[in-house]
Amino acid sequence: MPSGVHFSVDMKKLIFRVIKFVENEKTGPSIPLYNCNARLVAMLGISEGALLKLKKELTAAQNAEEQEYRPPRLRSQSKVRPVSKLKRRSSSLGLSSASIVVPEPEPTKKRSGRVPIKLSEQADSEIRFQFHALLAENIYPNTDNLLERLHQLHNDFPVQSKTTLRRHLHRIGFSYKSTTKVKIPLDNICFVAQRAKFFRKMDELRDANALVFFHDESWINSGTEKTSIWVDNDGKGRIKKNEGKGNSFNLILELKTKCDVLGSRIAISAMMNIDGIHLPTVDIFTCSKDHSVNSEYFLKWIETAAFRLRTDNGPQRRICIVIDNAPWHCELVDSCKPVKRSWKKDKIKQWLNNRSIHFDPLWSKAELLEIASVNRPMKRYKVNEIAMEFNVEIVRLPVRHCCLNPIELCWANLKEYVRKGNTRFQLTDVRELAAQFIASYDGDTATKVIKRTQEIENKFKIADRHMEENIEPMLDDEESSEESDVDQVMMNRTLIFNTEFSFQVD
Repeated sequence: MPSGVHFSVDMKKLIFRVIKFVENEKTGPSIPLYNCNARLVAMLGISEGALLKLKKELTAAQNAEEQEYRPPRLRSQSKVRPVSKLKRRSSSLGLSSASIVVPEPEPTKKRSGRVPIKLSEQADSEIRFQFHALLAENIYPNTDNLLERLHQLHNDFPVQSKTTLRRHLHRIGFSYKSTTKVKIPLDNICFVAQRAKFFRKMDELRDANALVFFHDESWINSGTEKTSIWVDNDGKGRIKKNEGKGNSFNLILELKTKCDVLGSRIAISAMMNIDGIHLPTVDIFTCSKDHSVNSEYFLKWIETAAFRLRTDNGPQRRICIVIDNAPWHCELVDSCKPVKRSWKKDKIKQWLNNRSIHFDPLWSKAELLEIASVNRPMKRYKVNEIAMEFNVEIVRLPVRHCCLNPIELCWANLKEYVRKGNTRFQLTDVRELAAQFIASYDGDTATKVIKRTQEIENKFKIADRHMEENIEPMLDDEESSEESDVDQVMMNRTLIFNTEFSFQVD
């Protein structure tokens, strides 16, 4: 290499690693010469996947250079240049005199702008809840107040700007509406209606002293670990070892011979009430990263659970299971499945005839689909039908309202418990830790989280009532998607309700 070149620290580490690897092979190769990939992995200290990507990039760069500098092809190929006999040289001389030409690597592509923020379902639910909590406290839920509240309660909340918060509000169903004084975000009417139906049903069940169970599924990976740890000056303190960059060839072979399948995890299906988690119906099973729960599996579970609940509580006790709207919870019975656009005209006509719906035989497929959509039957779910065989009711949570399910708090505590005790990172240990936590989840803890969820319900009720009685009557017909500067100045102030529910500005 030319003199006067300054190497970076990372480049020096790489050169030192190559030097040590070559010097260690003076007496013979430790890795067979024919195993090029394994030798390169051990020499460079990168993962096998990273090596394959680099080789692919090198091949593409070489092909591009060959296409660019390929000499023009001669018309006549009759003349063949004589091959001169080269003088035999030693391998060391050949290597030292030969020049290795490598193509110029492409620079790493840098993404312009900020990395997009993706929020979890729990974060979306928290935004929705805090929006209505501000309303319940008689404070306008504008972006300033909402963002301030989120940061007060969650120091690590990922949304940092009002623009980003507005975008996520639009994404989860909110829209801006103008009142006579200010512009405020409004929740989607379908979510408000779903909440009203759910709250009315829950009040009815509580008044009837029904036995209410809250169900949900959760997943835990074998590699789950504590998110924050203490480390020493050398960076040591993490129990889990990195299985990516920096592994030697022997470690790669060891990882490939592990018994656990890469990407495997455990799934937990359970339900809880004021007495704790219902242990007889807890289902913990191993699944892959891509496959977890399907409709057939869940229907078998709900049948077993409903039978057990009815057997344990007698024929007269009113029992209800609250579930969310996961796809495997929402499979319709065959008679209620709607017409699909992929169907042929004959199948659509048969669907209409089976329901005695009149149509013209000369109609096009689009017209048949339109009349089928108008006459779509009321939804009936297989889950509800199976549960009703044992006189067990099914109540569904409003869409995107996981904060109304108290078992979500149980799952958060469960995962924290597993992170603390998971030191060997094996599925058997994770399963055992999960079982220990579930068995120790008593009625006192369950009662507290259910009470916490009821407090959230009450805040939603107050907020929805204020919105219906005081804010919506003042809405203008035109809809606005952005807040003007004047309105933004007004919204920065805190607005309160007086005893007559009229708005006043401090």
